[in-house]
Amino acid sequence: MNSTLRKEGIMPLKSLFFVLFSIVAVHASAQKPIDSILSNAASLVFTNPDNAINIAMEFLDDSNITAETRVRSLIVVSTAYLSKRDYENALEYALKVNENLDGLDSKFQIITLNQIGGIYQSLKIYDKAIEYLDASLKISEDYPYPDSIPKLLGINYATRGFIYREQMNCDIALNFFNRSVSEFEKVIDLPNMRSNLSITLYNKGNCLRELNRLEEAKQTFIVSEEFAILQDAKTLIGYAKKGRAEVLTLESNYETALQLLHEAESEAYNSGDLVLNKSIFQGMANNYLALHQYGKYQEYLSKYEELVKETTMRERRSLNKSIAKALLDKNQIINEAEKKNKWQIVLSGAIILILTLSCIYFVVRSERKLHRIKQTLGV
Repeated sequence: MNSTLRKEGIMPLKSLFFVLFSIVAVHASAQKPIDSILSNAASLVFTNPDNAINIAMEFLDDSNITAETRVRSLIVVSTAYLSKRDYENALEYALKVNENLDGLDSKFQIITLNQIGGIYQSLKIYDKAIEYLDASLKISEDYPYPDSIPKLLGINYATRGFIYREQMNCDIALNFFNRSVSEFEKVIDLPNMRSNLSITLYNKGNCLRELNRLEEAKQTFIVSEEFAILQDAKTLIGYAKKGRAEVLTLESNYETALQLLHEAESEAYNSGDLVLNKSIFQGMANNYLALHQYGKYQEYLSKYEELVKETTMRERRSLNKSIAKALLDKNQIINEAEKKNKWQIVLSGAIILILTLSCIYFVVRSERKLHRIKQTLGV
């Protein structure tokens, strides 16, 4: 069996986790009917992200909206792009949110810093991700109403779990996934908390599988799927089925694994999630190869490779944009310093010129006055 395909088959779900930011944000004030409309847009992030974007963009096109509504709308747009794994646009709108944070409620700042940290984590820019997550956690620790932010802490811990799984090991990551689940369970009746739990448990299941705790992993994926069904989140159902199929593949139960993968493909068909579809095709190729069905193997291998190229291109564009922004910020600082120095030089030169002209004026005036005195005295 192709070892590269096996490695790709254990890639974790990451960015879809952050749909919850928009849900939290639209409940932050009592504006009506704006809250209702943005709540509806947020609820579409999983099922119809394009529609969610269109709804939120209508508010952004209105120059009369409040700063708070603008921030909430930007969060919905950023999160919708994130659910599509369009990191380029997700990062663009998240950074716009960051630019509008001054003077807003601390909870908005916690939400947004988590959001941006999550995007950087998805791009594997881990130092920037931790920077934003630490800033979010610091505000959370000082927040005067700790009972109102378990879901935000859960998001922060889960994101750290993603990072530590990549940078360190699954034993460390499991600790953060468990802390995340604990926070979400405190507020399980709030909107979309079951989606949070489904996603966190999916990633926990991945770690358990990597640690070869296969029975625990299967049970975790089953619970993840149950929460996804309760939320009617088809993409998350697809992920949970795929995760369980990967365990069955390790147990050499290839036919049952393929059955689950076809079910996952059906759930994910309209999701637009390239990473999910890529990993489903990868799993199918692995299992058909194990069953010596080489025609099917080549079919799904080709589908997998096509999506690998598309995903790589998207992530490369996003990374290039992030780097370009960092360079732009640096150049702006340099330009501002140069402009400041330039104006200091111009100002100094102007003062010197004025003083010089003043001296010349007074010298000429004095010479003329002296000449008149001489004429008067007949000298």
